Amino acid sequence: GLTSNFGYYKMVSGWVGTVVLVLLQVLAWGFVINYTRVIVRRSNHWLTVFAYPLVWAGLDTLISAFSPHSTFGSLAYTQMNALPVIQIASLTGTPGVVFVITLFASILALALYRTNQRARPVLAYGVPLLILMAVVAFGAVRLTRSHPATAKMAIGLVAIDDFLGPEVPREKADAIWKAYDEAVAHLAAQDARIVVLPEKIDVKELAAAQRREALADLARRNAIYLVVGIGLPTDAGW
Repeated sequence: GLTSNFGYYKMVSGWVGTVVLVLLQVLAWGFVINYTRVIVRRSNHWLTVFAYPLVWAGLDTLISAFSPHSTFGSLAYTQMNALPVIQIASLTGTPGVVFVITLFASILALALYRTNQRARPVLAYGVPLLILMAVVAFGAVRLTRSHPATAKMAIGLVAIDDFLGPEVPREKADAIWKAYDEAVAHLAAQDARIVVLPEKIDVKELAAAQRREALADLARRNAIYLVVGIGLPTDAGW
């Protein structure tokens, strides 16, 4: 299942990078599941229901702290459409979202695992359910308060799957940038006041100034704010 990003990894990291990334993800899943299994089989304490979410949240915290790609690959991104759930990220970041979704999975798994019944089942299942209810309630209230009826602004998002990087041929890169220009103009015509492009588009250092000016001109011509993430080469990488 972790090979679902194989095509993307190969496009940006090559074969070696792709194999390494997939293997690291496989090892992470294997560690979390097997470590949780050891805990659950050794003890029937009601707190073992928190083993799976705590291990996942801890691993997510470590990855986001030390990975050069920060939270990329976090389970939290699977919940982008679950707005009440992801509001907890305002307090905890992605580890909180990971904790919540894996806590729900842990409740179901332990409820189906009959070999080693949990002690004090009222606490084993009641406390996690209360936590989940509190998180969703917090998210619902926060969503209600964060949408005043008088403050609305149209925002456009543009993402083109074709990869832009320093190794992309000039003709192809120009075609991709032209497609971005057309998409931005189209959204501006639909009254978007802010348009957001992908978080990191790698460009050669010598071309950075020209690209910055071209994007600024695009924003001026369409009377919008244009948000673009550009990756520039450094001694440590991009």
